[in-house]
Amino acid sequence: MGVVCCGGLEGLSEPSPHTVTSQGLCAITLCGLGAMYGLKCPEEVLGAIREGLGRENLKGDGLSEKAPGLHKFNLSSRLWMSNGKKTVEVRRIIMRVVEELSKRGWEIVEEVDMSRAGLMQVWILRRSDAVGDYNPRPNRKDFMVSMHSSDDVRVLCESDPLRTHSVIEAVRNAIEACWKVSKENEYGGVHQFVLKGSPFGAFGANGENSVKIRRMLLAICAQVEKQTGAKLYKSLSLSVGQGSKSSLIFRQVEDYGESGPVEYLGLSLNDTDDVRLISLPGEPLDETVKDSLRAAIVEGWPRGIQKEGEYGGAFEWKLLGRPWDAHGTETVDSRLLVGKMLKKMWALGFELMPKIDCSGKLADMSLMVFRRPREGGNRLPESEPVLGLSLHDADDIRLTCTEDSIIDSMEQVIRIKDTMGNSSPVGIKIFGIGTHELNQLRIGFGGVKGLREPEPYTPTSEGYCALVLSNSSRVYGYKCPEEVLEAVRKAVKDQGIIKNDRKCKKVEGLHEIEFIKWVWAANGKATVDVRRYALKMVEALREVGWGIVDDLDMSRPFFVQVWVLHKIDRLSERSSRRDLMISLHDKNDIRIILEDEANRLFNVQEAVRQGIVNCWQITSETDYSGAYQFQLAGAPFSAGCDKPVEAKQILLSVITELERQTGYRLVRTLSLSQNRGAKSSLVLRVPPPEAASGNRGKYMGMSLDEADLIRIFPAPGEFLDASVQQEIGGVISKAWANGVDREGGFGTNAYEWKLQGKPWSTEMEDTVEARILMAKILQKMLSLGFELMPKIDCTGRLAETSFMVFRRTNEAVRSEEAPVVCVWFNNIDEMRICSPDRALVDELQPKIRMALCPPQFSIEAVQDLSDFGKSAQLKLVKSPFHTWMPGPKTVIYPTAILISVINVMSEIGWELKASLDLSRLCVSTESEWYRLQLSSLYFTPRV
Repeated sequence: MGVVCCGGLEGLSEPSPHTVTSQGLCAITLCGLGAMYGLKCPEEVLGAIREGLGRENLKGDGLSEKAPGLHKFNLSSRLWMSNGKKTVEVRRIIMRVVEELSKRGWEIVEEVDMSRAGLMQVWILRRSDAVGDYNPRPNRKDFMVSMHSSDDVRVLCESDPLRTHSVIEAVRNAIEACWKVSKENEYGGVHQFVLKGSPFGAFGANGENSVKIRRMLLAICAQVEKQTGAKLYKSLSLSVGQGSKSSLIFRQVEDYGESGPVEYLGLSLNDTDDVRLISLPGEPLDETVKDSLRAAIVEGWPRGIQKEGEYGGAFEWKLLGRPWDAHGTETVDSRLLVGKMLKKMWALGFELMPKIDCSGKLADMSLMVFRRPREGGNRLPESEPVLGLSLHDADDIRLTCTEDSIIDSMEQVIRIKDTMGNSSPVGIKIFGIGTHELNQLRIGFGGVKGLREPEPYTPTSEGYCALVLSNSSRVYGYKCPEEVLEAVRKAVKDQGIIKNDRKCKKVEGLHEIEFIKWVWAANGKATVDVRRYALKMVEALREVGWGIVDDLDMSRPFFVQVWVLHKIDRLSERSSRRDLMISLHDKNDIRIILEDEANRLFNVQEAVRQGIVNCWQITSETDYSGAYQFQLAGAPFSAGCDKPVEAKQILLSVITELERQTGYRLVRTLSLSQNRGAKSSLVLRVPPPEAASGNRGKYMGMSLDEADLIRIFPAPGEFLDASVQQEIGGVISKAWANGVDREGGFGTNAYEWKLQGKPWSTEMEDTVEARILMAKILQKMLSLGFELMPKIDCTGRLAETSFMVFRRTNEAVRSEEAPVVCVWFNNIDEMRICSPDRALVDELQPKIRMALCPPQFSIEAVQDLSDFGKSAQLKLVKSPFHTWMPGPKTVIYPTAILISVINVMSEIGWELKASLDLSRLCVSTESEWYRLQLSSLYFTPRV
């Protein structure tokens, strides 16, 4: 529980109580049960308040005795606690106050709720000549439409009978277009509509009815303007009572009709994860607006879209995560999302009208009403940033912006300026992620100041560069020569999906290719297109002599998949045959993507079919958007599969049959989706005859299951090599100091070791021991003549350990065990180095350290060196592996670190042999889970 201040801040005063701010602002506050306060209000504003309240409602006014500099109006009754017909009189009083302010040239800029505990509605006031669109002295009186109880709409219009009739008729027409009216009557001197049901109740308008009632309010705004020439001016909260709703003030538009018809749209945030776009009754949704909002959502919400479609006549996006019930740093993400949506609407020429609360729920969200002349309104340039200021907890103010450089510049201004003249300076920090270890972390906004790549189109000294799949719709090039970028363009040229192709504007040293489609967030049949694009990229890269060394995930919260590229120097990579992709989807789908002759495609289908039926049942086969799909019985690729070995044997069997029947071998696995549950896509290739071995390979699988298991198993129909089993068992017993709890057969043809301790679910020094154990297993397997194929993720679980596939031919011979070094990325900012040979760690640490500081690296990336268990630990500045905002700065920092490490290891004679995921451990904020550790890179001496 937080500490709550009972009486304000000691010593706080306002030395100029009747002088507006430097920007001409002052404030009136409706407070408590029956009080009003003025802050920095000149006499003309105070006079307007007195005149509007009237003597009968005012016991007196003057400077407050308890709060120096505050002007207090003592009201004669508890106006903000009124019930029944007294609520009508309260609204009459407020209308008079607003009218008197307008007569004196003052307008309400905005109303803001400033207290969690009670009524404290602050009206921000400014001279009307600085406000803008509205005529400060309208010829016709304002009128009010207010919502009450669970079913009442009241019209307060104290004008001539003809105009009053027109207003009531407009409101009636709007209501009846969406909702049924039970009755109409006079109530306290105003016209009242009683609606059927309880649309304004906390439990009234739920489901699709919640869309209808918001469409009704949208229709009231549009119909009132159409029939009377008045538009929504302000929306005020005038009651301390629970369930109170907005009171809408309408003001005459003096130039009504000159701009022609207007367009209204509503944007509603519902439940914990919904965004709904609402049109007027009988009008279709503007497709341009819908597409623009979708783009804003995809760009602004890093978790992505769960599903989208029509809902109750509105268009709904259901988001992943809980943006409207967020905690921790997700509250920042949700506000940035709203900022990006507002920016899109303003860029389309819409103006945002005052917000509306139509339910009175304690924590309900605003209905946003947008208005635009049919001929087009004033458009906000796309380059303009949108700044958000939000109030949190008991004492936090947070600034967010769609352009993070604005935050950096504002931070300096705030630091050097005292708050309110006579209080202590504010404390400033970057709000970061909450974990089980720390409540708040100082993490970067998306990068490190000064980080850049001075040679963006020149590979490293060892010939490495990177393509990065990120941000739903982008591919970034890091140190990629033109031939690599051209390969990407060529792969998607026929589809015409490139939107932008340019040097990145926000980061020096990245090339950005942006697609018009959200390829990395695709669903349904669009996933087939995405895999075709990726396969064509792989082939186009191969044609110009570049191969993918590995595909690594380099960010905990966002999709940042780095393809490490290197010039091909092996004949086996230069096959003339088309590559093949086998992709895993949902819980039980395997799809084949191959653009080749019909007979070759048929042979591949036969091989995959045989591989599956060797160990699993097929329920159906079908064409799926041009891919050939096998649907399997049960859910072998789900995280909760009760046959984990058999499920992995499906893939082992498919790989075996493809090599035996067609010559295809697994060369790479790719992660091509940011959606949760996404699994590996396997790229297979036929090596040229001069590079192919005369004997086909035999395959063995190894999986790290639960928290403490190592399992090995052969392909279906084959026997586990007893000598290999004994060799691995010997390594485990010697390398794992905690010991083996038990070992023995598992299932029909697998063998498992259950280790003491939890090597795959620990964050202590045993994490180092687990990586040394895996290094020794790799040493042994490589010495036995096995090659380690690319890792496979076949469940899509958040922190899944890698499924490892080993291949060995009959011609393979035993060799001496070679040294192995592991470099892995831990938490948000740590890199660790370990090896069975500690002397290698001591030798390599300073070399890696030097590769991450000038002149090799553009900034000093390492802030601390230490030992962690048997590893050397480098603590990096800021948080390369966990930033709170997606974008190019999120991409360049971890990518630069990764490529620098691989390059320096290559310079001193080490090559990347494998990247493995060896931890199931996750950490969480209050609303989101993240992997604790990223990939572990294993290096061996270059042959």
